[in-house]
Amino acid sequence: GRQSAGSPLPAIWLRDVDRAFVHGCVAPEGTGTFLHLGEGTADVTLLGNDLGQARAALTVEPGAKPKVFESANRPPRN
Repeated sequence: GRQSAGSPLPAIWLRDVDRAFVHGCVAPEGTGTFLHLGEGTADVTLLGNDLGQARAALTVEPGAKPKVFESANRPPRN
């Protein structure tokens, strides 16, 4: 489902996903975390996303050890 502006939930939440390719996305205004990587998530690529309205590009659950490749993303605001 779509999150409303200022939602405390990540814009995208992955769990038990292998080889995710997240590209061309725009973080809605008020996004806290753009992408949350949960247990069982393996290879993730973030390419060409606009994360300028997010506070953080991604968070990783304790115990999860995904391999993440990031390129050409507009960085989160800090």
